Amino acid sequence: MADIRQLQILLTMKDKASAEIKKTGKSFQTFKKIAVASAAGAGVALAGFAVKSVQAAAKFETAISNINTLFDDTGESAAALGESIKDLSKKFPKDPNEIGAAAYNIVSAGISDTAQAADVLESSLKLAVGGLGTTEESVDLLTTALNAFGIEAEKSDEVADILFKTVKAGKTTVGQLSQAFGKMAGNASAAGIKIEDVQAATAALTSVTGKTSESQNALAQVFLELTQTGGKLDTQLREAGGSLDELNASISDEGLVQGMASLRDKLELTDAEFKNLFSSAEGGTAVFQLLTSANEANNAALEDMLGTTNALDAAVEKQNQTAENQFKILKNKLNVVMIDLGNKILPLTIDAMELLTAGVARASAWWDELTTALSKVFIAYDKIASAADRAFRAVKKAASFGLGGLESIGATVGGFITGRANGGIIRSGETTLVGEHGPELATFPGGTRITPNGGIGGGITINITGNTLLDEEAAEKISDKIMDELRLNTQLNF
Repeated sequence: MADIRQLQILLTMKDKASAEIKKTGKSFQTFKKIAVASAAGAGVALAGFAVKSVQAAAKFETAISNINTLFDDTGESAAALGESIKDLSKKFPKDPNEIGAAAYNIVSAGISDTAQAADVLESSLKLAVGGLGTTEESVDLLTTALNAFGIEAEKSDEVADILFKTVKAGKTTVGQLSQAFGKMAGNASAAGIKIEDVQAATAALTSVTGKTSESQNALAQVFLELTQTGGKLDTQLREAGGSLDELNASISDEGLVQGMASLRDKLELTDAEFKNLFSSAEGGTAVFQLLTSANEANNAALEDMLGTTNALDAAVEKQNQTAENQFKILKNKLNVVMIDLGNKILPLTIDAMELLTAGVARASAWWDELTTALSKVFIAYDKIASAADRAFRAVKKAASFGLGGLESIGATVGGFITGRANGGIIRSGETTLVGEHGPELATFPGGTRITPNGGIGGGITINITGNTLLDEEAAEKISDKIMDELRLNTQLNF
């Protein structure tokens, strides 16, 4: 016979534990979803990194492949230059693919030796960072200067420093210098003017005018006239007692501006008169400015350019220390790692992706096994609580009353109860047979009203004013029914 305490224990469990168990179960299911999602997310992140690595490698490979078209070998030169590009990207805040494109321009400019090309590339990067220009602009400016003045690639650092000192002394940038540099440099080289003189004059003129291209174009006209034997300048000089050859010799010995000033003084000409010797108005104006308002700036810039101090390296060091450039360099280092990784897995991309996908699946399955096993524990307790709830409702329906505080219970009279078929008030302590599925004993408190629903043998409504008290026999029946319900629904033994 079931112990009535079983009923009390189970109902207490239903009331007190069910809500917490269900909440715990839901929380664990949420944890399970998060755990599996985290495992899958880690796998996806790893796969994403691999994909990005392959993409970075493929993009870099394209840049190197472009360079390779400029060499006659089977790819060794391009590969060697590629390694230099990656190394340089870890030192300068410039994208490896941007550096790769710059390397292509260097090789296409005729510097085909990979070691020399790498040197010019590094000098160009210094000039770009220190002179506030793009890598493309710096490469164009530096390679043009090397080629125009016939300077060996080994001296690219020295030339880059001179170009930077032009930016430092004048009102200009690397980008602005590159726009009209080619024509001026070509004319200057033809006239035998040294690069230091050209750039000192450029810096001086821009410090006065603030206009780089106009200054370079004006100097280009001056240099052109220095090569035109029999031209207006030559004719005018002869009329003044000199000659073009004499002017060029003076410039060669003393430098551009000082050479012109010496001949001016020898011929006893004023600055304006000397200016008018030139056929080009722009060129004559530039000469006048170099002899007057820009003279001091020219001399200071020239002295700096002829000096041994490398200002470019110091400028690059300062620029690289900025937070923005430090971040770019760090990003480049990561990019190089991704390129190297991508190069290793690029030939096996499909297999690698399949392995990564399988790894994600295994991680997900492992979490499923773990969380499913733990879930079963919570589900078992949840079943107990749910079964207790169902048993409680079933017994309540069968007996037509519950435990305490019920206001209205539908029931039928199990036979004639004297004075009750037609309704009435139950006396205190009176025992009555009542129930839908056969008579069951119940004791109702005094004052409980019985209202007929349809005559003798029909339904009645019992309005309970207080708590319902079960006798021993009724309690055992309810307890047995609840235990049966639990065994049936949970498959657990009690």
